[in-house]
Amino acid sequence: MTIVIRPVVETDAAAIANLLNAIIETRRLTVMVEPLSEDDERSFIRNIPSRALFLAAVDLAGGEILGVQDVLPHAGGPAFAHVGEISTFVAAAARGRGVGRSLATSMLAAARTRGFAKLMATVRADNPAALAFYASQGFRTVGVAERHAVINGQAVDEVFLERHLA
Repeated sequence: MTIVIRPVVETDAAAIANLLNAIIETRRLTVMVEPLSEDDERSFIRNIPSRALFLAAVDLAGGEILGVQDVLPHAGGPAFAHVGEISTFVAAAARGRGVGRSLATSMLAAARTRGFAKLMATVRADNPAALAFYASQGFRTVGVAERHAVINGQAVDEVFLERHLA
C-alpha cells in the first residue's frame, strides 16, 4: 500500500463522513456520538479557520481515504495563538499500517509553518491504541479529566496530551 498525504478538499466530504461515522458507531474510540452527514462534513471543510490544517491519507492505488488528521487553532483567544488542537482518525482496516504515522509526519511539519508551537490532543482514557499512537509521536500526558464525557450513559475519562514543536 502506497499512501499519499494531501490537504482535504470539499469533494472528500462524503468519504470523510463515512470514515468518521464508522468510528463513531463503535462508541469506543471517540467522544463524538452523533453521525455526520456529507453536508455536515462539507460545511466543516468550507468553514475551517484559515490557520487550520486538515490532511487526508489516501491509498494511491485506489484513491480511498484511509485516515484524516486536523489541527485547529485553540479556541482560547490571542493568548493561545501558538496552540493547536490535533485530532486523528484512521479507518479500522488501515490501522497499524503507518497511516497515522504518515499523517503525523506531514502534519507536524505543516503545523510549524502555520505558527503553531504546541499541539494538544484529547483522547479517551479507554482508547489505549490512540494513547500509544500519540506517545509514539512525542506527545506526553499532562492531565486526566475524570468522568469528562458520557457515552451511552457511561462516564468516560479523557486524557490531555501535548507536544511542543521545536
